[in-house]
Amino acid sequence: MRVSVKELSKGTSHVAGATNGEHHLRKIVERLAADDETVLLDFTGIESATSSYLKAVLFAFLEDAQRRESGAQAKPAFPVLVGLSDVIREEVSQLATLAVRQFVEGLKVRGDEVLVAMLHGKLDRALEATLTALIARGAATATELHAAAGSEPAITAWNNRLADLYGKRLVKRRRTGKQWIYEPIAREFKNG
Repeated sequence: MRVSVKELSKGTSHVAGATNGEHHLRKIVERLAADDETVLLDFTGIESATSSYLKAVLFAFLEDAQRRESGAQAKPAFPVLVGLSDVIREEVSQLATLAVRQFVEGLKVRGDEVLVAMLHGKLDRALEATLTALIARGAATATELHAAAGSEPAITAWNNRLADLYGKRLVKRRRTGKQWIYEPIAREFKNG
């Protein structure tokens, strides 16, 4: 699903404030057809966005203590930022660094599919290696990644890493039997 921030902001080219962000988030959530949907937040025509606005819109989708404490009512979804101006891209990068979060910018998108994405914010080495292994396979279970890696680290570590990537909204998952099959939300990631 693609959401135009310009339309949400009624044509203004600057979005600011947590209150506006929360208002826009409610409108985005109302449009979600299903859980685990990719939401392309299209900033085309928006010149600047404050970090308080971005936090209000983006943090609600992350599965972590911040989301639970904020009482955010967002459905599980995968926010991908598209059409960023240089000013907004810099704000997103700074927010990711200061908040120790990761945000996805879609660089090449076809329909709702993200072909190439830029990751804003650093992943630790283990999560980065897990995401790289998953991208190489396209989709996999923890058991498959464990076997492909030569049995190290343990399956539990692979499960935990994949769950962390899911919580960061970098991979999707679907249940098959007793296992989850994970796949990256983009075919390729570049570091921002």
